[in-house]
Amino acid sequence: MSKLRLTLLGSFEARTDSGLSLAIPRRKAQMLLAYLATHPKQTHLRDKLATLLWDDAPAEQARLSLRQTLFAIRQMLPLDPMLVDGDGVAFAADAVTVDVTEFEQVARSHDPDELERAAALYQGDLL
Repeated sequence: MSKLRLTLLGSFEARTDSGLSLAIPRRKAQMLLAYLATHPKQTHLRDKLATLLWDDAPAEQARLSLRQTLFAIRQMLPLDPMLVDGDGVAFAADAVTVDVTEFEQVARSHDPDELERAAALYQGDLL
């Protein structure tokens, strides 16, 4: 299965595992993709996601914006890592690697090589 590679430390970047850069121009789409990818296998209610990203919009408009953003993400990606089930949205954990997750894992190590890898992964603050 092809994987999506997300870089969130420093700036947003999405790539396929073959290295192809993916354009995700909309900021809310980047934020939603980052949020879902950093919480893999966890199902998020649509209402919660809509409120999280469009808290200043009426509930109906926020849900419409979420629907449109989920559709846009699916159109931009060569694979579909999202699992949508009724009112829930989740991200397939085996479909993505995220630099933040890798950084957190290797930064806990006492191995100098792993700490060097953590330093290389850190390109700046989260998004």
